[in-house]
Amino acid sequence: MLNKHLTQGALALLMATGALLPSALALPLAQGEVDSAATEASTPAPAPAAQAARQAWQWIQQGAVVIDVRSDEEFAQGHLSGAKHIPYDRIGEQIGGLSLSPDQPIVVYCRSGRRSGIAQATLEAMGYSQVHNGGGLETLRAERP
Repeated sequence: MLNKHLTQGALALLMATGALLPSALALPLAQGEVDSAATEASTPAPAPAAQAARQAWQWIQQGAVVIDVRSDEEFAQGHLSGAKHIPYDRIGEQIGGLSLSPDQPIVVYCRSGRRSGIAQATLEAMGYSQVHNGGGLETLRAERP
């Protein structure tokens, strides 16, 4: 049962953060009402990596340029069909060779999403406005439509 010494403010904070669900208070719900906090808590959210990969595929299907920012060796071992190759630590120097407009949608990816995140930040700092970090190659392959 709920501790009687909780203030209304603390109670509201616990409920707002999801740490305390209304059902824990044994408050009756109106007929037909659903405890949305309990429902949300029991429904797992999609993994961020899978979500990023699915969004990357949407961009790719709409014509985004795909850039693999892994090392030369990694790229040689396999990459997405049609992907351009510019290692993340050279993207600022070599992106101009692709002659892209600053508003051209671009998807960058690597092995895990870390290097592609660095490449994304570099491109955005250079004025490219539509850059998406697709994450890791294996996740992209797993989420391919």
